[in-house]
Amino acid sequence: MIGPSFATAPTLLRALLGKRPPTAGRTFDLHARFELSGTPWYSAMRAEADAAVSALAGVSVLRGTGVSHARFLAEMRHSRVCLSPFGYGEVCWRDHEAVLTGAVLVKPDMSHVETDPDIFIPWETYAPLAWDLSDLPDVLHRLLADEALRIRIATQAHDILRRWLGSDAFARRLAPLLAAQATT
Repeated sequence: MIGPSFATAPTLLRALLGKRPPTAGRTFDLHARFELSGTPWYSAMRAEADAAVSALAGVSVLRGTGVSHARFLAEMRHSRVCLSPFGYGEVCWRDHEAVLTGAVLVKPDMSHVETDPDIFIPWETYAPLAWDLSDLPDVLHRLLADEALRIRIATQAHDILRRWLGSDAFARRLAPLLAAQATT
């Protein structure tokens, strides 16, 4: 059964039901703050993402770790694009934080994952990357060169979460599970 993800967390829920963040007038090109330490496979995967970011030229990038969550979100509110590499799973907090703050979410292709609500619609609610991130420069430059595209993607992603949270979709999704529990 597909269940709701991070969108129902109290801090995200309240903010997502509020006013949509402005998408124009952002200072930074790319928000790429993500943890590099962890299990060996996690660290290796994240090191590859960090290397891909390090190789970018001509873009302003926020990198590193150790900032407060408030600063992290404030920086994302001023970023045009947010890179969200896979972590201990494909879907992570950063995906929803990007949508919450109005940054365009860029991450490895999610076509193999079913989510509800679905904020992983290629070039509609996020920009997909090859799993090896080889196309990161091309995808990033395409987004940075097209403000209308960035605004459309960020707005559509936010609207999907907002509509889902404002509907009865959560209750309908969980109703079969709750009904099954009631009969046991």
